[in-house]
Amino acid sequence: MTDRSEEKLGRRERKKKMLRDALIKASYELFSIKGFDETRVEDITNNLMFPLELSFVTLLQKKILSLIIKKQNIRILLQHSRVDLQMKQS
Repeated sequence: MTDRSEEKLGRRERKKKMLRDALIKASYELFSIKGFDETRVEDITNNLMFPLELSFVTLLQKKILSLIIKKQNIRILLQHSRVDLQMKQS
């Protein structure tokens, strides 16, 4: 998301994005350290810098966070592949 599109977001949307980004970062760090199976949702939420509402914690699923991280990693790999291909063609 670019800075301009973030400026267009309301306060609530910015807060949701900040929370989502923090959850993804905390999940990635803990999955890297402890592994997916050993990481509990509570570990992820405890690793955040701000508290979460209980209702949100119960909806949180680490499987979804894992998929988001995988999607981001695939996007990064594709970008690097395109750059490599462009460099080879030059």
